[in-house]
Amino acid sequence: MQPVPDSIQAWLLQCPELRPLLDPNSTEEEFDEALEAHIADAIRWLEDNANSLHRDNEDSLSTTFAAHLSIRKLVDATRETNNRGHVDITIKIISNSRKRLGEAKIYDGYSYHEKGIQQLVDRYSTGRERSGYMFCYVKKPDIKDKMKGLQADCDQYLPCSQVGPAALHKVKWAFETLHGHGSGEELRVVHFGVNLYVLSTSRTAN
Repeated sequence: MQPVPDSIQAWLLQCPELRPLLDPNSTEEEFDEALEAHIADAIRWLEDNANSLHRDNEDSLSTTFAAHLSIRKLVDATRETNNRGHVDITIKIISNSRKRLGEAKIYDGYSYHEKGIQQLVDRYSTGRERSGYMFCYVKKPDIKDKMKGLQADCDQYLPCSQVGPAALHKVKWAFETLHGHGSGEELRVVHFGVNLYVLSTSRTAN
């Protein structure tokens, strides 16, 4: 592992859990755990600012999300990068070749979510990466019930050659599924719920 610039070293002292992102010898599991902790932090920022974001469309939300996933000289999160098609969010580690792909959808029930899974698994993913991500922007109330419903529907319909039942992820309102891929590999997909529901000011004023 090459020496890390002082600015990044200082940043890693504040966030040591993200060190596996830089280490080319970290396992795929260690890498994913670190990246998903970073993703969870970016999701919290979106949720904290939902009052300003909840009217945005998918493209605008994903552009904002990618900006908060990016870390100067460390993580580059881009929009509509070509990877067998234009991927909603591509997350690359600048110092090595590791990357993960993400597809984002505003919640509109299972059928629309399934289209995103199909794009991610069957169209964009090469099978080389261990994991990919579905980001579900939920603008309606009760995100807990909606994400539980998506998980149950995945287990019922087994989209994209889903292997076995979905499992809860340690991040709230998230679950993971495993899918057979055309490469012969299996792709792990983490489905993250993003709570963008905001009670209307007209209702709160009554």
